[in-house]
Amino acid sequence: MLPAIRPRAPALAVLVSFFLVFSTPLTLAQSAPVLSEPAFSAGYRVVQIPYQSSGLSLGVWYPSNDLASAQTVGSRRQKSEVALNGAPAAGPFPTILFLPGYWECGTGSAFLTQTLAEHGYVVVGIDYPEDALCASDPNGFVPSWRFDFIHFLRPQWWSEIDTFYYRNLETKAVLSHLPAINEQHLNHAMDTQRLGLLGHSLGGYSALAMGGAWPKWKINSRLKAVVSLSPFLQPLLYNAHLERIHVPVLLQGGTLDITNTPSQSEAFDRLRSPKHWIVFKGADHVAWTNAACGDQGVHACLANNPRAKAMAGYTLAFFDSYIKNDSSAMDRLTAGSPEIEKRAHVPLGT
Repeated sequence: MLPAIRPRAPALAVLVSFFLVFSTPLTLAQSAPVLSEPAFSAGYRVVQIPYQSSGLSLGVWYPSNDLASAQTVGSRRQKSEVALNGAPAAGPFPTILFLPGYWECGTGSAFLTQTLAEHGYVVVGIDYPEDALCASDPNGFVPSWRFDFIHFLRPQWWSEIDTFYYRNLETKAVLSHLPAINEQHLNHAMDTQRLGLLGHSLGGYSALAMGGAWPKWKINSRLKAVVSLSPFLQPLLYNAHLERIHVPVLLQGGTLDITNTPSQSEAFDRLRSPKHWIVFKGADHVAWTNAACGDQGVHACLANNPRAKAMAGYTLAFFDSYIKNDSSAMDRLTAGSPEIEKRAHVPLGT
């Protein structure tokens, strides 16, 4: 039997609502959430963990006091400024799992992951071998030839124990290995009880599912916050329960992200508070990936691309507010910016 399909808005209505959402004027403060000078260098190393027959490859960023230098990370040789295999700074620091999009890998958003490490987070980027076309380990890349793109054309058929369920299993495997990674590679710099999720596209979907939208994906009480960047929301709007997500959520979208951002208004309405939503001017679906930086290193990218800098700044402010309990971070999170087209902030209890 085919699953019941909930009626959706006609295409014209979707286009009309898309226009209304993004043409609504907002009065914003003129000061963007400026990134402070990094407190640390970003260390980076590749970690392999056992999983089934082939294991999983992880790209790990972390605070370090060692001198960073120009390096490339991952099989796509993204330019970055890191202390390659540097010594971790004394922690413990909160942990962020980075869940990349379809055909991406754990190094796919280096301007975000490096920035978080420079400001006091350990970031673990996950390679999902079933759908990655790149790798965190530049010497261990084996491309995936499994093409499940047809799933994106029929979101009403997705279920929590079927479509892309391997992402749930592999993320949980990474979670179970965090204590060993902490001991063997990071000199106990990682605080595994203060956990956040950062995901883009299919990774954004996965992050919301693990926040509680799919009960079988849900992470326990150590999960403190979720940032979902241009997530593929349609399966969750059809069949899941966004209102069950038990942690603060920040949704990010873009005015040129015509496939995913139009669904964010309905998703935001369903989420519990506290919840936050930011739509960036001119951002398309890949604006949160390394495509934002092109051939530049991360520091040059943030200096030359104000939208990328704003994305990093708001992401950092959100995690600082809800994971580090930094009382000043909410002002940064709710500040206006010329890079923003639309924003909404609903604090706890609203």
